[in-house]
Amino acid sequence: MTWREHEQRAQELLWEGEVEGAAEAYCTALRIAGAVPLGATDGEETVARVRLVRSVARVLTTVGRFEPARDALRTYLGQVPAGHPEARRCVSLLLAGLASVQRELGDNAGALEALTRALAPARATAAQPSAEDIEALAHVLLDRGLALKDLGRIGEADRDLTEARQLAERIGHHSLLGHARTGLGLLAVLLNDLPAAERHYLAAHRAYQAVPDGENISVVLHNLGVLYERQRHYRDAARHFEQALALDRRLDSPVGIADNLSALGGLAQVFDRPAEAARLHRKALELYRGTGHLRGVITTLVDLAICVRQEGPGAAPDGDGQPSVDHLLAEALRLAEQVGDPRDIADVQFVQGDSFLLAGRTDDAFARYLAAARVQSRLRSGMSEDEALKYFDESRGDEILDRLVRLSAGKDNARALLSADAAKGRELVRRMAESGGRPGRASVEDLSTVDPELALFREEVDPWYGGIRALLAARELPADPRTGEDATTSPGRFLIEYHIADDTAVVFGCGPDDTVPRATSVPITRDRFREAVRRWFGGDGDGVGPRGADRGVWLEMMAPLVAPISEWTVPGQPIVVIPHDALHGVPLHAVPVQGMPLGLRNPLSYAPSATVLCHIAARATTTPSTGAGPALVVDASGHDRSLVFAREQARTAAEALSGDRTVTLLPDAPSRGDVLRALRRSGGPGIVHIAGHGTFDAQQPMMSGIPLGGRSLTARDIARLELRCTLVTVGACSSGVALRRPGDELIGLARALLIAGADALLVSLWRVDQLSTALLLQEFYRAWLHDRAPKAEALRRAQLHVADLTAAEVLAYARRARERSHGDSPDDVHTRAALALAAGEVACAARDFALAETLAAEAEAGAGPLLPAERRRAERLALQAAIGAAQGTPPDPERRIFRHPRHWAAFMLVGLGD
Repeated sequence: MTWREHEQRAQELLWEGEVEGAAEAYCTALRIAGAVPLGATDGEETVARVRLVRSVARVLTTVGRFEPARDALRTYLGQVPAGHPEARRCVSLLLAGLASVQRELGDNAGALEALTRALAPARATAAQPSAEDIEALAHVLLDRGLALKDLGRIGEADRDLTEARQLAERIGHHSLLGHARTGLGLLAVLLNDLPAAERHYLAAHRAYQAVPDGENISVVLHNLGVLYERQRHYRDAARHFEQALALDRRLDSPVGIADNLSALGGLAQVFDRPAEAARLHRKALELYRGTGHLRGVITTLVDLAICVRQEGPGAAPDGDGQPSVDHLLAEALRLAEQVGDPRDIADVQFVQGDSFLLAGRTDDAFARYLAAARVQSRLRSGMSEDEALKYFDESRGDEILDRLVRLSAGKDNARALLSADAAKGRELVRRMAESGGRPGRASVEDLSTVDPELALFREEVDPWYGGIRALLAARELPADPRTGEDATTSPGRFLIEYHIADDTAVVFGCGPDDTVPRATSVPITRDRFREAVRRWFGGDGDGVGPRGADRGVWLEMMAPLVAPISEWTVPGQPIVVIPHDALHGVPLHAVPVQGMPLGLRNPLSYAPSATVLCHIAARATTTPSTGAGPALVVDASGHDRSLVFAREQARTAAEALSGDRTVTLLPDAPSRGDVLRALRRSGGPGIVHIAGHGTFDAQQPMMSGIPLGGRSLTARDIARLELRCTLVTVGACSSGVALRRPGDELIGLARALLIAGADALLVSLWRVDQLSTALLLQEFYRAWLHDRAPKAEALRRAQLHVADLTAAEVLAYARRARERSHGDSPDDVHTRAALALAAGEVACAARDFALAETLAAEAEAGAGPLLPAERRRAERLALQAAIGAAQGTPPDPERRIFRHPRHWAAFMLVGLGD
């Protein structure tokens, strides 16, 4: 028989599921073909022989004979003559095949090197319109994408796998398409896009069925099982694992059998059956060791160690002489470092840390958790922000840093605080500190003493904490040339930082004179706290918790979290608050401390992390903003007729800002392009105020922003700008709302503004009341610009002012707004009617029902141009005024109608409060 006949026989055996027989037939074909040197064959024969050796290597890999597969590929690679007409194609095919075997053996770096060598000749050959050459290029891209994925280079992996998929679709190659779809599914799982992963896997299943390809159908079934297990659909997961196991047994595929035994062992662990799980993992481990499948060995060693730990020190289900937990994990770590996949290394180190912790070896546990955190950090370093944010969804990063905080708190508070800060906004820190010469960007090296990851990993706790204390120190405020007042010194600030762990919350505190941070623990479970925030925060739509008995429960739960503030600070002392987890959405400034809302007791500012604040301060020092320079005021009220006070807000802001600077006012209805051009103008504005409507997109938070007619000014737009602003005010609904991702990353408009270069933000947490917002921002600018109060103090004064406003004062403001509107736009009957309606509602709240009836009649007289919602409000006002008048209740013009926090607490200051 010729080698081609043996090859044909091997293919037939493969279709029949006789993998071992197929392997022997392929090896015989290769032995016969090898009698003639490769360089002595013509072009077609040479390519056919190269395809044969690839087929041999693939089948040998299937039956676990990795070394013979690798040796065959290397032998033929060395035989390809440099001048042969098909040399480039042959080298490309052989390198791709060699890389596949190297990946199976855990040599990811070697695989990537081989595939990178193969890519250039593959592209050159595929330039010819040949399906075979396009197929070869797709194979190289596919294998290279998988190697890049395993090395954590996510963006490059996605590009290669996507191109491989496109090429496979172009030539209608079902097997190759299935491989590409499977790779993209694995990548989607890594990035926590589980719906996309399921779509890719199901598409791969259809492609393999079209061939058919039983071996890879089993792979897809297994991957679907893993996907369903992650979603806690355990019955579906078990069904897919069992189907894949049955198919692998028919195909006699030891690696496939081991994969599914290990997966079923994992499910047994979930259901707390450690003895059964250990038995399955030991069977899988034996198969993995027999085939040299290092990735499988690593995972199974870790799972087996967890089972042994669960069984207890006295359990020996398989007899004496079984390796200890320490030995199993030490071997797993050695192999993981040999393979080089950072995810495997971090997982092993994390489990080692847990084992040491359970054994009471806290120093060893801390060292392992720290090592795992370092690996996580290195893994993220090559990702884009979008990739890294998605990666956090499946990483152990939060768990690792939780343990570092809890192990240190009470023993080494500086290290515990550093660990807590490293758990917050790591990607935001990375984006703000990255080098590259962009204006306002300091390099990572310049900021190493205030980067929590760098400080934690280098054991540089003292320099980092020294940077925090310096940030809190008193500062000299410049003299005011307008009033002739001398320079003054601002009081030092006090830092409050939270860390919410599994079953406790740690509250840290430090001032500029504290040589060691303070720390206290509050017993509360993270799940209970998150559920409480979900159920109670904004329970009545105002964003500051429910009313009645539920409000009492809410405040009772919050009290221990704010109690340390009353012990550590005095009224009037500036406080910087660093929230964590669900606390990011809670207006802590509205929570009472010693009977007074915290934000009225103390000037308060927030930051995503202490490190972010340090980066802002460093940026402000090295490249100061043009805060005394031009200002930009954007009036977007023309895009939404309901925003009758937004125009007044914008005009008031423009007047307040016009003292020492040029003010550009974009009135009525500027387009997205108009606003972007104004923000990009040479020099850029030092202060920005945007008055309009705000939106928060929970599905795509970087698409949150300010609607401007046909297109919105989004967070994505802003993050790409290069601003240097001392303050950006967004006087709109929900402008400070953010989606929290694992890693305590906050995604939304505020994040974008900080990345773009704003030193401080004044943004809102919920749907704001237009009238109280206009009054609050007017008073804020007066206190900040006229009285020269620091921004945090100016906001406190503005909030006190609004909370203390009488109905008569609010009515006077509404009256002035109506008069100004009539003078500016005498034909705008809608605005006059809407302002009359707003004034009528204030009169009704002041129990001046006669005035309310008059204003309601005036509003209803203009009901034609009123919006439907405004028309309903006018009808309701008329009814309430009539009922109140009938009851004869006397007016109360001194009533404080904005006392409730929904009116004064919506806005928060983020960033520098000076």
